[in-house]
Amino acid sequence: MITMKIPQNQEQMKTHLKIIFTADQKQKIFLKRKRVYDSAVYP
Repeated sequence: MITMKIPQNQEQMKTHLKIIFTADQKQKIFLKRKRVYDSAVYP
């Protein structure tokens, strides 16, 4: 988990949430791909 300092204002908060959301999406995609890969390699 990425820990950053608490954003001061609304604009920083939005960016902060976007970064966390994007990282979360990337991880989900990665896990999905890994699952597909694993089932292909180890049937």
